[in-house]
Amino acid sequence: MRLDEFKRILDVFADPTSEFITEDNEFMVEINGQTVGGILKATCGEISVSDVDADNYIPATQWIIHRVAKLDLLAARLIDKLSGVDNVDEFISPELELSTSLEQESGEIESIESGAVDKIVELVEQESSFSTDVFYLVSDAGEGKTTLINEVSKRQAYRFKAGESQKLIVPIFLGGRTFLRFDDITVGVLQNRYRFSYLHYSAFIELIRLGVIIPAFDGFEEMFVETSTGEANSALGNLLNSLTSEGTLIIATRKAYFDFHEVKNQEKLFDAIAGYSVEFKKIEIRRWDKKQFLEYCDKCCVSDAKELYSEISNKIGERHSLLTRPVLVKQLMKVVQETASISELLEKVYSSGDSYFSTFVRAIVEREVTEKWLDRSGGDVASPLLSIEEHCGLLSEIAVEMWNSKIAYIKHDMLEFTVDYFCECRQKTPPITSQVKKRINNHALLSASDNASNTVEFDHDEFYQYFLGEAVASRLLSSSNNLDNTLTLLQKGELTSQAKSICALAIARADDGGKVVQRLKDVIGLDSRASFVHANATHILLSILNTTENNKPLTIEGMSFAASSTEHLTLSRVSFKDCYFERLCITDAKLVECSFENSRFSRIDLSSKSKVTGCLFSKNNIIDSIYLDDQDTHVYTPEMINQIVMSCFGTEQDSPVVKDVVSYVEDLEIKLIKKLLMYFLRSTHIGESIIRMKMGIHAHHFTTDVLPYLLESRVFREIDDHGSSGDRRFRLNVSLETMHSLIDRSHGSYNEFIDRVDKIKN
Repeated sequence: MRLDEFKRILDVFADPTSEFITEDNEFMVEINGQTVGGILKATCGEISVSDVDADNYIPATQWIIHRVAKLDLLAARLIDKLSGVDNVDEFISPELELSTSLEQESGEIESIESGAVDKIVELVEQESSFSTDVFYLVSDAGEGKTTLINEVSKRQAYRFKAGESQKLIVPIFLGGRTFLRFDDITVGVLQNRYRFSYLHYSAFIELIRLGVIIPAFDGFEEMFVETSTGEANSALGNLLNSLTSEGTLIIATRKAYFDFHEVKNQEKLFDAIAGYSVEFKKIEIRRWDKKQFLEYCDKCCVSDAKELYSEISNKIGERHSLLTRPVLVKQLMKVVQETASISELLEKVYSSGDSYFSTFVRAIVEREVTEKWLDRSGGDVASPLLSIEEHCGLLSEIAVEMWNSKIAYIKHDMLEFTVDYFCECRQKTPPITSQVKKRINNHALLSASDNASNTVEFDHDEFYQYFLGEAVASRLLSSSNNLDNTLTLLQKGELTSQAKSICALAIARADDGGKVVQRLKDVIGLDSRASFVHANATHILLSILNTTENNKPLTIEGMSFAASSTEHLTLSRVSFKDCYFERLCITDAKLVECSFENSRFSRIDLSSKSKVTGCLFSKNNIIDSIYLDDQDTHVYTPEMINQIVMSCFGTEQDSPVVKDVVSYVEDLEIKLIKKLLMYFLRSTHIGESIIRMKMGIHAHHFTTDVLPYLLESRVFREIDDHGSSGDRRFRLNVSLETMHSLIDRSHGSYNEFIDRVDKIKN
């Protein structure tokens, strides 16, 4: 470390009114109200530091880590905190799939069948080559992202304490909070969760840049749920910009939020970081198989594990979520350990089909009601304190309190108040209420929260989403419930797809879809189109129509539909009038005798799998774009849009007949440019050797004909190569949004693309 960088970093750590004072080789600075000083020595420009009255010089970076940042204390706090979460003694190493380098050919994904923790430690220990490395840790919900992050962080903290590493991985949980307040979240986690108050945000960033701290952001998908307009992406861009092509990040997210079908979804993030070097890499957690299941059984001291696995897999199949998702295996083991036979549960799960999660959760609740929550005040005969429905209702009210406060946990005093209010509304006696309050903290689906003291959270986010969906359904099904109460609940934010689906299933179970549809229409009418109410209620509405037989014609008028609400549609005899669709996704839909009139579509997704029968599409509809899934192509020209619509839908003048989707032809050069843009989402800079490798048989044509024009027209620019390979490296010289605009308006023609680029250049 050079002297100027040493001074800059100490200025970041120093108190606001403090100055860096030097005299001869000694220096002093005020940090956290204490005077910190030492003696400097330069060797070939590299600074070493010794404490005053000492003669043990150490590199400046080491002195900052141990003397100023006090990371030895942070490592100890991480070990203490992470040793008490997630039943670390029961940790099972998952299998991984790594896609960490652009140099890998498509399909060459490294498979890690054992030693997942060691592999991730190895990856983050690698020195970055003049760029910020972003590792996306992805899986579906409940497959062990948080547990793996905690185990890796704890292992790394032990290595730091032992002097085997100079890097710390710090888990930062983002669930339920927006990423736009990243500085508050980071400092809050350090102080509240790890009881470490020696770092403020700017100092934290400096330590990331030095490669000493690696933040692991858990719950990244919440940001997309909270901010559908893209602010979350740009917030991540701001963080990456502050790192100035240095440091490493780990981001845990669900597959659904990482695997985008198009480059345009990442425009804002890419354009925000275009001036720096960033590489994105993916670590995917595989679902458990028999090996992991048996290992977990051994950890839980379950006897006859192989026989148990055989019994369960024969009944529900080896790939069922109860056997492959850790969060559900954990609950299943609790049932196995406390129940003589699970045959009845397996029968219920098998017969419930896609509704297995609801069946499994209610089975856990039923076990609590009949075996644990018992009132013995009446003598030898024990009776349940609450019925199953009351029990689910109480958990739903707890979920509502969390939803209203916008945090994924609830304080003990608020929990007791919620229990008191719930029991009073149901006219429970004081002895019953008292027993419920005593038992609620030890519920099988609740656990102490690590995010704040004296708080409780659901054992997993999926259980929280389940009971939140049940709460929304309960309010919609209650004829005595005021619509304003439902409106308030739906106004708080956009519910997750899981919560909306659970709500629809609960309504379908009650066989009261018709009345709820009208109630939803009434609620929607109480708020403007650009609101969470429309996004939530319309999604629930379509989910209800998907899960129930709709034999009567239904008209939906003046509603706004979010992109996620129209996925996997199965509708019949539904008419949409004066509606707005952010995205009408009918790639795998089945629409029978539906009609669309005077509506606006930002985008319609189509594929050869679309099943559209007897549908009418009036000419007064407005369509901004069409996405052809089979061809991975966007269509924006009105003429082509009309042609495609005519081929898939009937109109007032045409008989409704399903025809083949019109083929949209693109020049080879346009396809190659679009392919290259996809790789720019993995890295902000790309070498010529990688371009040749990824272009395959078209590499010579692209590098000799297309690439020179892109450089000459200043769409691309060549940058310095920091390595020793001598390979030319390139980055975009215009925004990704501009590139998409040029491609979209070129209508698949490379010559028209050149004309538009030349107009910009001139």
